[in-house]
Amino acid sequence: MSDIKSYISNQKNIIQHDDFFGRRLDIALCFDHGFIMPAGVAIYSIIENNKDIDLHFHLLISGVSEYDLLPFLELKQPNVSITAYHINNNFDINPETLILGIP
Repeated sequence: MSDIKSYISNQKNIIQHDDFFGRRLDIALCFDHGFIMPAGVAIYSIIENNKDIDLHFHLLISGVSEYDLLPFLELKQPNVSITAYHINNNFDINPETLILGIP
């Protein structure tokens, strides 16, 4: 089993809420600078259609600056948390199997 923390160079809470509705849905999205806008659209759609559920978005990002993340602040809602995880290149993925760590 891999130590997942070894692949994260920085972690930042973009939005954190303290009001809990009881049910929580964790959603992970992985993207780079080229997919910031589509990720934002997906998050917005999920928020708009799930106002009665706690939503925690985990953004696994590479090549995305702090400035690039500023528009995500506009997604603040009482039921929304967003955490960004800047991933590094400390891993190998087999291009034939697309599986982490298998030679």
